[in-house]
Amino acid sequence: CVILVHGYSTNKAIVEMEATMFKQWGYSVLLFDLRGHGKSGGNSTTFGMKETDELQKAFEFAKQRGNSKIVVYGVSLGSAVAIKAVAENKIHPDAIIADMPFGTLHEHFKKRASLLGFPSEPFASLITLWIGIEKGYNAFSHDIRTYAKKVNCPVLVEWGDKDRYVSREETETIFNNLSSRNKKLAIYTGVDHESFLQKDPFNWEQQVQAFLKSVQ
Repeated sequence: CVILVHGYSTNKAIVEMEATMFKQWGYSVLLFDLRGHGKSGGNSTTFGMKETDELQKAFEFAKQRGNSKIVVYGVSLGSAVAIKAVAENKIHPDAIIADMPFGTLHEHFKKRASLLGFPSEPFASLITLWIGIEKGYNAFSHDIRTYAKKVNCPVLVEWGDKDRYVSREETETIFNNLSSRNKKLAIYTGVDHESFLQKDPFNWEQQVQAFLKSVQ
């Protein structure tokens, strides 16, 4: 079974194309909306700090349905949720496919600020501080690079070299920090922060199928 976790400000429909491919390859698929997204309740997000609870419930549901092997496919925020959930021992998947995970929440807001035309600082620090106060956690400690050190299941990290929101340095640091013996970094040329299947379908199918075969 492949559990697909969507990104920020989207919903499960964003990964329907990938889910269709997994179904064609013979996998069961499970899609759900994170809190404050799609048809789920709430009107705000914790940017991955507490969404791990939702992934844990989805994982348990997939297990209860008789799926002995489970892969988590996360996109952007979804990949951060997947890595954090494994680091916290909330789920124990057979593998993770992590598309475009950001390094830290603070750095991510720096990127978003500059793209919106705001100065990166103090905008990013103020937003990170405010979100932490509002949601009741230290948002500056939300660091996917650190979580990666506690992940030892097989992981495929995917990133596009034209990504506006996530840098090569962030991606490579996360990848290098992974404790996994079976890990692969796939870089898509000319692709932004978007679906790799839609932009480069042949390469995506090759990368993902080869990785899945390596964990069977």
